[in-house]
Amino acid sequence: SPNIAFLPVVSLPELETWFETWAFSETIHSRSYTHIIRNIITEPSLVFDQIVTNQEIVKRAESVTRLY
Repeated sequence: SPNIAFLPVVSLPELETWFETWAFSETIHSRSYTHIIRNIITEPSLVFDQIVTNQEIVKRAESVTRLY
């Protein structure tokens, strides 16, 4: 979450608000995809489980999160 990465080092209220808004948008984004997957896939757990087992997904996530 942007909050975890940036709020500890930001002191401007405008930036704090921007990071909070960004985090809110990320939450909506995540919940939207979750809702879609749960409603169009017969066994959504097969898709969700791949998030932590698919090496391409894991590699991409690690490349982004190491910057945080």
